[in-house]
Amino acid sequence: MHGAPVTDVRLESAAPGLNTYIRSLPEDQRRRIAWEVAKWSLSKVPVSDPRIDDLVLSPLPIVDESRRPAVEALCLELDEAAWDIQDLVDEGRAEYAAYVAAFERARAVNALCEAMNPDASRAASEGIYEALAATDDPDGISALVRSVG
Repeated sequence: MHGAPVTDVRLESAAPGLNTYIRSLPEDQRRRIAWEVAKWSLSKVPVSDPRIDDLVLSPLPIVDESRRPAVEALCLELDEAAWDIQDLVDEGRAEYAAYVAAFERARAVNALCEAMNPDASRAASEGIYEALAATDDPDGISALVRSVG
């Protein structure tokens, strides 16, 4: 994969063959896959926040650059919360499971943020990669991708 975009390499390492399949699809299907995978990950790792609640309910992909900064901000907040919990785990003041839950929430929201990327290929590959990190369910994601694609 010499010269391949980092997003392709990351997804290929996490789910071999899936990126090749996605790249073979038309742009509208890649966009739909990114959206459905993000919503699926948020159904597995629920996050409720006014900045994303309506997005999660949308049956159609939303690529609205004006909405993305709010979703990115939520992801950053969730990442920082996970890092804070990780510090507490390292100090023996929190359970590792609390860190994992916070990490998964941040990754699920980032899958949604990536699904909003104007580049459908990046939206799909990065969104799926984040959803994999959120759910640790490559079989479920692969089945979803192939059912949508």
